[in-house]
Formats: sequence, C-alpha cells, structure tokens
Amino acid sequence: MIYIAAPFFNSDQIKRVETIKMILLKLERGFYSPKDVNLFKEGDHFEADKVFLENLRAIKESDI
Repeated sequence: MIYIAAPFFNSDQIKRVETIKMILLKLERGFYSPKDVNLFKEGDHFEADKVFLENLRAIKESDI
C-alpha cells in the first residue's frame, strides 16, 4: 500500500492528489489517501487523537 502524504487544502492540491490516485489505480496499486477518509463530519467534535492514530496506523501498514 502507498500512503499519499500530500496537502489537500486548495483546488490545485486536490487536483494533484486526484491525479496521483488515478495513476495508482491504473497501475493497480493500493493506496491510502487521508483526503478520502472522513474521520469526522462538519459540526462533530473534532478528535485530533483519532485522526492522528488512524493516520499512524495507515503509515505503519504502508509499504511506501
């Protein structure tokens, strides 16, 4: 699995992440994109520990 560590805070950054994901899909490579993981919804209490631990787990399970 490939962990996609990239910012996604504006349209250019989102486009870049989506391009990377498209390439990885074509190469049939598994990936984890924090951008796609909805760990909380707007209006919910933000749990930084939960976000951190989920990302740490994904990093540890990734090959690169």
